[in-house]
Amino acid sequence: IVHVSALDKGTNKKQSITISNSSGLSEEEIQQMVKDAEENKEADDKRRKEVELKNKAEQFINQITETLENEEVKVSDEEKAEVTKLRDELQEALDNEKYDELEDKISELEKAAQAMSEAMYQQAAEAAEQEADTDTQASADDDVVDAEFTEKE
Repeated sequence: IVHVSALDKGTNKKQSITISNSSGLSEEEIQQMVKDAEENKEADDKRRKEVELKNKAEQFINQITETLENEEVKVSDEEKAEVTKLRDELQEALDNEKYDELEDKISELEKAAQAMSEAMYQQAAEAAEQEADTDTQASADDDVVDAEFTEKE
């Protein structure tokens, strides 16, 4: 129950209102709802886990697809094919709502994606090293002349 009142200072009028709960639940109805919630707790927990797995799988599939479609990704065709195959298997398990397989499929795809990422970064490091060697050779080939000078005032 809430009591609210207001006074308009311009007209000096006072207004008030009382808000009360007219359609409350009885104690018996509340207890029944609590009992129903407890009975369905296990099913609710199972469903929550399924939804979380589904969301994780969808996000991972999108991330892998984006990585594979990136033209700057330089990995072997075998690695791309393996990751693509595992991504498709995960998508199939997701589409068929095989929640018991999702965790294993996600784990397999994570391992393959990690191996692919390691290969990408290794290739990038090698390319940077080769570029640094090329820069060093180029600077060594420059014609550098040592000279002495004196200032005249």
